[in-house]
Parts: sequence; structure tokens; C-alpha cells
Amino acid sequence: MARIVAVLGVVAVTALLGAGLAAPAAADTGSDAAYVTNGTVELVDGDGVRTDTNANAAVVGPVTDFDGDGTLQVATVTGAGDVRIIDADGTTETLVAGDAATTAITVGDATGDGALEILYQNASDDNRVYWVDLLGNTGQLTDAGTNGVVGYGDFDVDGDDEPVFLGTSNGIKYLDDGTVVDTGYSDVGTNEGIGVGPLVDFDLDGTPRVAVVDSGSEIVLVNHTGDGEAVTDGYQRAAKASLGAVDRRSDGAREVVHVRTDGELALAELDGTTDTVTDDTGDPIPADTGVGASGLVSFDRSPPVIEIVKPAERTYLSDSVPLNVTANEPIDNWSYSLDGGPNRTFEPNTTIDSLDPGEYEITVYATDESGNDVRDSRTFAVGEPASLLVFVDNGTGQLSYLTGNGEVVRTPVTSDDDELKAAGPAVHYDADGRLEIPYIKPDGENDPALYLYHLANGSSTVLDPDVMGEVNRGKLSLADWDDDRRFDVVYPGANGELMRVDHDEEPTAIVSGDTSTNGNSVDPQGIFGAVDIGFNEDTDDREIVWLDAGSNVKAVSKSDPTTVESVSFDQTPGTNNNVGAGEPLPLSDDGPKYLPMVDGSGHPGLLNVSDRSHVTLNDSGRDEHTATKSPVGLGDMTGNDRKELVFADTEGVLKYTTTYLEQAPDNPISRLTVDGDPVSVNRNHGVISTHFPERVEGEFRYGGGDSTPPDVTIVEPTPDGHTAGSVPLSVTADEQVTDWSYSLDGGPRRSFTPNTSVSVDAGTHTVTVYATDEAGNVDSTTRTFEVDQRPTDTPTPTPTPSPTPARPPSVDTPTPTPTPMGTVGTPGVGTRTASPTPTASPTPTATPTPNETASPTPITRDRGWLPLLGGGFNWWLLLLLFATMVVLALLEIHLIDQQD
Repeated sequence: MARIVAVLGVVAVTALLGAGLAAPAAADTGSDAAYVTNGTVELVDGDGVRTDTNANAAVVGPVTDFDGDGTLQVATVTGAGDVRIIDADGTTETLVAGDAATTAITVGDATGDGALEILYQNASDDNRVYWVDLLGNTGQLTDAGTNGVVGYGDFDVDGDDEPVFLGTSNGIKYLDDGTVVDTGYSDVGTNEGIGVGPLVDFDLDGTPRVAVVDSGSEIVLVNHTGDGEAVTDGYQRAAKASLGAVDRRSDGAREVVHVRTDGELALAELDGTTDTVTDDTGDPIPADTGVGASGLVSFDRSPPVIEIVKPAERTYLSDSVPLNVTANEPIDNWSYSLDGGPNRTFEPNTTIDSLDPGEYEITVYATDESGNDVRDSRTFAVGEPASLLVFVDNGTGQLSYLTGNGEVVRTPVTSDDDELKAAGPAVHYDADGRLEIPYIKPDGENDPALYLYHLANGSSTVLDPDVMGEVNRGKLSLADWDDDRRFDVVYPGANGELMRVDHDEEPTAIVSGDTSTNGNSVDPQGIFGAVDIGFNEDTDDREIVWLDAGSNVKAVSKSDPTTVESVSFDQTPGTNNNVGAGEPLPLSDDGPKYLPMVDGSGHPGLLNVSDRSHVTLNDSGRDEHTATKSPVGLGDMTGNDRKELVFADTEGVLKYTTTYLEQAPDNPISRLTVDGDPVSVNRNHGVISTHFPERVEGEFRYGGGDSTPPDVTIVEPTPDGHTAGSVPLSVTADEQVTDWSYSLDGGPRRSFTPNTSVSVDAGTHTVTVYATDEAGNVDSTTRTFEVDQRPTDTPTPTPTPSPTPARPPSVDTPTPTPTPMGTVGTPGVGTRTASPTPTASPTPTATPTPNETASPTPITRDRGWLPLLGGGFNWWLLLLLFATMVVLALLEIHLIDQQD
């Protein structure tokens, strides 16, 4: 019987080994680490691939790309005191010969020149902290002696970087504005090497800390006040040598890469979990316990990408101009300069105030959190005060205008002998901030040409040398027909076309005189302006409306510029002297638009562009109330925020009538005066324009408040890459927003403050974000995004236990039951130890533990007492163990035989 029990014992042990064993998969540290094995420096990458540099070192410092060429190097110190960098291919470059102590080193921009230096302990100069750059230049950082350089960064979170080092008594110290500050922490293990590591913000809480192996071989994180937080508790396996930081899970947080006392490379997570780092064959990686390990240190060398959203390349009517910017990453400092002047810091988004009229170049500067700089420039202009009225002076025949402060300005452009054929509203034609007035007048050869008169210097520029010769006392207009945020001058062409020209383009036909698809002629004489009169109910397209030579109202739509349509209103403008109509405008800021007009009887009135209805404002029939049939306009003459209709009476005297529809046809008529004197205009030209137009989102307006909605961008959520749960909602706008709200999947709108997150389940979702600016303008934008199901745990199959034969009644010893651990879901993890759990049951059972997060390359954790073998042991060890057990069993059988 004893012989049978012995044999079954061998079988049980063999079964236990088989149940606890699985072939290790490829490791993945998630980042690069450096260490020394067999006397030379090695690197291990994210796939567990080891690279032997064949270069020796007594100290390994951080792994980084020193010169920004995309190649990783390791900072090291040799046993002879040489500071050198080692490439992965084994190429070495010595920067310091023989002066460095074999203690901890680090890297950083200690000189502030944007390049990296290696910081080391200079054994030849009283062990002070020195730096050396890639050219071999060196410099002293501290007067105090040191026992190793820990890191370089903003240790005390005061906004300035400083060196962190060990004092001669192994206390952690740092240099703050030239003064050495002792943190008070000195429990740094030094049995083998020096147990200190990098200065890193391990948990992304904004506070950098130093990793330390203390005297008990536990890993501790220490801040600038000397407070230590234990990462491990009861671990007691970290070798007292250099440490590194890696981001194994690619989540931004760091793990501590170190060498265990058994000489294997390992990781410690912030929750105290420790893992063996394995190579691509699943084997643990041996490392020198006296040298330790280091991790990858990344330095941001890429400047941010910024955009100047506003000011746009255009002219602003106000002396206060918006300054709105965006960037693709957090910016530590924004500043700007105007025309090469001094830099001024600002916080987006803001305004630049008290600007004089003129052209400006703004340069915006941005510095990211890593100190990378970028700049961008933009040209814009602030417009000079706009003209209130453009007319031809009746006494001098000069093209003139009346400014907002009541000053009459006469230009050198004259209408002698009816030479001035037509004119239009004042406009900021280019981006220099100066006003111009378009007009048509014969050139030196008596051929009509389109000119632009510059109010700033009194000169004129030819825009089109060949225009319609038959036009006589017509009216020009403005429209941003090509949506480039610049005004086009709209005028009649030489062959009856409707033409446009702007600052960026040559004269272009909107519609040719003989190519209308429905046979309607073009033949523009007086052009009213651009307005949506409802040709296409499905769009808000603008139409240009004009009066042809036959006194017919015509229009052409932007969506179909080849089709000319006749437009029927309840009343037709009078045309005896010119075209008795003006620019379409709202009477108040938010009201519908009206075409001001004079009917055939000389009564001033309004045409509603929406329903084509007509309202006579005054029909008294008195001579002094009768308007000449020439251009009229809408303008706020009284300062009551409602426009009046301005016209020239039959004597050429400027008058205006109120526009209250409920008072029609009895709105009072008043005379326009300057310094108490009436303004007399050429009654054939009438009121050429009353307001300066500003281009705003698809149409132009005349004065008034802000009607431009904010431009909203959804930064996050991106279209994909999300898992069920909390999804970020990050937005930007090109101006100040007073109210943010969002709607998820068509649900109710919810207010929020950027930036926040929303809770969503797996599937396809749509979020719409609404933004309201300070003027009440609202914009919205929508983003559709995919959310994946959160990965679920997959249980590890339970191994079937081997049957155990019944024991004799005299045997009462409990059999230990191995508790299997789940499969590790994170690449790069080797073995985690699990203690056997004793049980009184005579039959061993295996209870499955749910897996952690699944991984494409899972690594099996050790079971039972297998961790005592060191983690990723090989099959020859199993064979050796099996052979040993067999020999022991045979020996036991032999002894039993002797007893028998």
C-alpha cells in the first residue's frame, strides 16, 4: 500500500505542475526601458524585444531622443567616469571623460536653450552637480556636494524648473532660485547601488515626485516637502539601485520600472501591484541589481498649432476688434503685437480696444507647456467713420457725402454736363480700413468706366474700363456674391450684363445680357441691392434686384445665376428722373427688410421684400412732400434706432419721413439740415446711399449691433475611439459665449460649462451643441460618434482536478488546494505570486478567478507554489523536478522493500 501511495504522490505532483503551467506570451512594457545585463546595456521595447548595445556602463540614465532625430539613446556613466550616450545600435559618444561619479544621472534643459543636457555628479569638483550638452560643453549647477542627480523639473510646483539631487547624506534636495532646499527625506537605500529614480508626475495630479527604494526595499514616491507615499507594502524585493518610469498602459500615468533583488526586471504600479517584465519569448529579463533600470523620458519638441480665428482679414467698423484664437494643445502663454510693437499678454478670447482707423498687422505668439513657441500673423483694418449719405451736391455738381457727425464732404468727382452716370454706396473695398465710393463716368475718350474714389487721399482707381454706355443716372449697389467676406461692386456691363468686381478678382458677369435661360432681358439701369426675396423656399439664397431699361423689376438668384426672373410688387417705383428706389434694409435691427421707393405720384413708400406688399408712408400731395423719382434710402436720421426714408423733393432738398406702418399714409415729413441749413442735392441722382454696409454671415447689414453668431467647434467627442461610460464633451468658439447647452440623441437641451463629459451607452450617438453669444446670436453644430461596449472579463477555464484515491482512516493531513489566478490582460506582465490557500477538504478543487482586462497577448499568472521557481521558468526545470520526484519515489519504494 505504501508503494502505491508513493507512486500516486508523484502523479499528483506532476498533475499540479501541469495545471499551473501555461506557455508565456510575448511581453509588452508599453514603453522602452534600459538596464545592464551581463555587463552591457540593453533596451527592451514595447513588444518585449531586447536589444543588446554591447556597450558597458556602471550607471544607466533616462532613455530619450536627445537630438530630436527620432532615434532613442541612453545616457550612461562608465566605470571609468565617462559620461556618454549610447544608441540602440551600440554607437557611443563620450561627452565627459573621467570626471563623473558613478551615481544617478538625469536629463533636462538645464540651460534653457531648448536642447537637452545630461546632469551628473562631478567627482573632480567636490561632487557638485554639473551639466553637459551634446557638444561636450559643461557647466556647474550647484555649489553643494551631491551623491547623485535625481531629476530636473518643477519639483516644488512654482512654475520654474530646478535640479533635484541627493545630498552627501542621501537626503533628497533641490535648488530653488540658487538656494538648496532639503526636503527632509533621507531614507534612500544604498546597499547595492543608490535606490533613487526619476522626477515624474506619476499619477497626473500635477505634482512631480521622486521614486525611491527605501532601506526596506520598498518603493516610495517622495514630494518636495519630504512626504513619502509607499507604492509597495511588504514587497521588500526592490534592489537598492536606480529606478525608471514607464507608461505601460498608455494612459499617461507611470509605473516604476526597477530591478528586483533576484536580479529580474520588474514593474510596480501605483496600486502596489508588481509584475515581472518578460521578453518576447515570455522569459524574465535578467538585470544587474547594482545598476538598476531607467525608463523612457519624452520631451515635447513640437510647437503648437494655432489659428487666428478673429480678427479676420477684413475691415471692422468698430474701434474694438475681437481677438479669438485656438490651439491644438494647452498653451502656457499667449501674447500679441500690432505692427511690430511691444508684446502684450492676453487670455483668449478677448478684444483689442481703442484702435484708430487704418490697416494693421497682428502677430500672435503662443508658448506651450513644454516651452515650444509658435507665431502667426494676420492683416486686418479698422474702418474710418462711414458716410451717412452719398449724393451729388446741387450747387457744385460734386460727388459728396454727409458724415455721421454732420459734416458735408465734397469730392473732386463732378457731374458737369451729366458726366456722372451712376454711383453707389460707400464701401471698404479692400482691407485697408479706408472708404471708397464706386461711380461710373466717361473716361478721357468719353467711354464710360467704373471708378473707385478713395476718400482718404482723393484719388480714383479704374475698376472696369468698359461699362454700359446707355446707363444714365442709374444706381450701383454692393453684394458679397462670392462669399469671400469682401464686397463686390455690382454694376451694368458694356453689353447689358449684370457685372461684379471685387478687390481679389477681375470684373465678372453675374448674368450675361443675352444668356438668360427664360428669355428675360437683363439690361440693368438702377440696381437696388442684394436681398432674399424668396425665389427658392428651400434656401436663404440672396437675389440681386434691379430695374431694367423698361422699368421692370428683375432679379437673379445666387443658386441659379443664369435665370432672370421678373418680380411683381404691388407698386412699381417711379422712373422719370432716375430709379425711384434704394437699398433693401430692415426698419429696425430685427425686423423684415423693405425696399424704399417713390411711386409714380411721388409718394414715398415701402415694398416688403417678403410678401411684395406696398405701403405709402405719406400721400398728402403737397408739393413740399412730393419726392423726385430718383434714388432714395433708409437711414436713422433721428437717433431713435428706427430708420427713416430719406428722399429729395422736387426742388432737390433732402427730406425724410418716419416709417411707422401703423401711421401710414400720414407719417410726418421733415427737412434734413446741417447747421440749420438745408442740404440741396442733384434731384436726378437723388440719395445715392444712406448707410455704409458691413458683410455679416451671408448678407450685408447697415450699422446696428452684432448679428454674427459664434462659430462653434466640437473638439470631443471624436467620431470614434470611445467606450461606454463617460465620454468627453469639449468645445470651442470664436468669441465669448454666455450660454452653452447640448442635446444628446435629440433629447432635451442641457446647460453645461466647457469642458465636461456625458454618460453614454454603447452604440451610435449624436450630440448637438448650442452656443449663445453676448448679443444673443445662437449657433449650433452636430457631431455623430461611435461608442464601443466596455470590454468584459472572460473567465479562465477551470482545470479539471486529478482524482485523489481514498486515504486510510489514520491519515488526517489536509491537502493544500491551489487557487488559480486569472489571465493577466496587460502585455508586458510576467508573473504575479499567489500564496497557496490551505483547506481541510481531502479533494483538491480549483476555483476560477475572473480575468482582468483582456489582451491580445495574455500572460498566465503563476499558480500554487510555482512562483518560487522565479516566474517564467523553462521546461528543463520541470523535467529536472519530475526526475527528482521519480528518484525519490523509487528510493521510498526501495526503503519499503527493505522494511518488508
